[in-house]
Amino acid sequence: MSLLPILHEDSKIGFMPSLMVAKKYASILDGVSYVKPIIFDGDASNLPI
Repeated sequence: MSLLPILHEDSKIGFMPSLMVAKKYASILDGVSYVKPIIFDGDASNLPI
């Protein structure tokens, strides 16, 4: 399941959603103007839950 459709709906009502993403995968959000990426400088397996 992708979070992007949910975040897109949030942006339609004026909310700018943020999404934590590992640095290695941050480029996935390039061009996604409705999400503010929070880049985690580490491996995806080390992301805080």
